[in-house]
Amino acid sequence: MICDKYTDMVGVKTRVLPIIGCFWLFVVLDSFFIWNSYENIIKLLACIFVIVSTFYCSYRHLLHVYLSNLLIAISVVLFYLWLTVRVDMTFASQIVRACMFIPLLLMLFWPRQVIVDIYELFRKLIVFFAFGSISVSILYILGLNSFIPHYELQPQSALHERLGYVYYVYGCFVIVHDALSSILPRANGMLQEPGHFAIILGFVYLVERLLNKKPNIIMIICGILTFSPNFILLLFLAEFYNAIRRKMLLKVFGFVLAAIFFVVLLFFMLPKSLQDEFYYLIFERNMEFVIDALMSSGSLSDALNERTNQSGLSYFYSLKPDEMWTGIAVHDDSIILSDYRGLILNIGVLGLLLLVFVMLSLVYKVPFMIKFSFLCVLILVVLHRSWMFYSPYLIYMVYMATVVLKNHDIIKCRML
Repeated sequence: MICDKYTDMVGVKTRVLPIIGCFWLFVVLDSFFIWNSYENIIKLLACIFVIVSTFYCSYRHLLHVYLSNLLIAISVVLFYLWLTVRVDMTFASQIVRACMFIPLLLMLFWPRQVIVDIYELFRKLIVFFAFGSISVSILYILGLNSFIPHYELQPQSALHERLGYVYYVYGCFVIVHDALSSILPRANGMLQEPGHFAIILGFVYLVERLLNKKPNIIMIICGILTFSPNFILLLFLAEFYNAIRRKMLLKVFGFVLAAIFFVVLLFFMLPKSLQDEFYYLIFERNMEFVIDALMSSGSLSDALNERTNQSGLSYFYSLKPDEMWTGIAVHDDSIILSDYRGLILNIGVLGLLLLVFVMLSLVYKVPFMIKFSFLCVLILVVLHRSWMFYSPYLIYMVYMATVVLKNHDIIKCRML
């Protein structure tokens, strides 16, 4: 029935909607193609495309209002307004924020079939960037990267500039170099940070496994090459869910042990230079100080402190009680405070509560395991990359995933 309805609805113009939606999603993701002087113009164009498309859907009577998406819209409006009032100090920054969030609000009411198409296109593009990142990494290992045409981009933030990052773009695949890693740079996909790409990649992998699809080897390999614990955690979450659903927990546990044994064996077969590089990327760079702080103090806050700096902590712990509730929106590039305390510093406890309202509305009326999985992802981001919520892409990705999971038969229809 849904297949027939979808076939009747689709026209040439309607088929463009997933491209427009995916274009907006890649723009608000801060993909490399907006790292130029035309960034705000591209954001404005993406917003205009979505607005015009929404008018088209309204004209065709394709917009849908349900209790679920209406609740999400209300929560997002409240969060967006509070974010704008507390963070955006200039009219220009308010316009930019509007160009990012208004399309999200409109696309919540787009036809479910179009949202499924946006997800399918987005998934294919993520796999494409994952495959490209793997290819570039292989070229680095073989020492052939210098023979491939590329160009350099300067750091896109003050933090990356202090860390000595340099971006090398091979076609449309970004590789980041830092001062300590050169033999095997981490996979970035199309984003600034490997950890950022690892979350996006891991989330798509999680959705694929929730859809009961086979493990995507390209995603797994690229996720490992980001050398980010984020992907490993999301990979574990996805496989843990499938193991419970299929009642294969012991079998999966045995497979994981075998995989770990194989990886360790392979590690010791590598040259010493590559072993040192892997050790730095996997352990020293990401986890050593965090684990030491957590084990010595038993405090999550102390562990998170290893991913911030003294300026950020100084600002946070100097907040007055009333400032703790509303935030003070510090615009200082010297601050590194990317966990939940960064949210409180900028938008206060009230802003954090509004974000929690958004998170709960996103998983309203979805099965428990899906609700649990998505809340785990959102909480993971809040704990160490809370700045991702200043842009609307993660909110829309979760909404998109819930729609896809509720309408899995549409995807099956395409495969007939």
